[in-house]
Amino acid sequence: MSGFEQLFAQRLPRLVMFDLDGTLIDSVPDLAAAVDRMLLEMGRAPAGVAAVRQWVGNGAPVLVRRALAGGIEHSAVNDQEAEHGLEIFLRAYGESHDRTVIYPGVRDTLCWLQAQGVEMALITNKPERFVGPLLDQMQIGPYFRWIIGATPCHRRNRTLPPCCMSCNWPV
Repeated sequence: MSGFEQLFAQRLPRLVMFDLDGTLIDSVPDLAAAVDRMLLEMGRAPAGVAAVRQWVGNGAPVLVRRALAGGIEHSAVNDQEAEHGLEIFLRAYGESHDRTVIYPGVRDTLCWLQAQGVEMALITNKPERFVGPLLDQMQIGPYFRWIIGATPCHRRNRTLPPCCMSCNWPV
């Protein structure tokens, strides 16, 4: 009996929504490589995987600020420095995802849910331009009917389209 069968006592949901990073895949090694490259390009010491693993979870802009601050508290980081660091980080992260791995059992779970007729969605704060290639690389993209990633309108200091302004999305 699967975990879903136990959880839902033979009455499965019609839709299951998944997060990507830290739920389906471990992307921290690639995030750490991009953080370290950013830090080195900005004349700082690399942080390493262990530190980055503690800093992830709130999107790339916060990860970059934490890396520049060298810890969770990042309010003292200069906005211009953070924006410059984010540009370097995103460029570096976009070059490779060779260290990212899918967690054990993920494909089996997605396959089982699909066989049961359960619709699946993926919702992530990862920038959309990285999501498709990652899902293709991990060979799990076709399982998801809906894929929602971070869009450019969610970046600070950008003009928001009316759809984001009207629904008060956090920016």
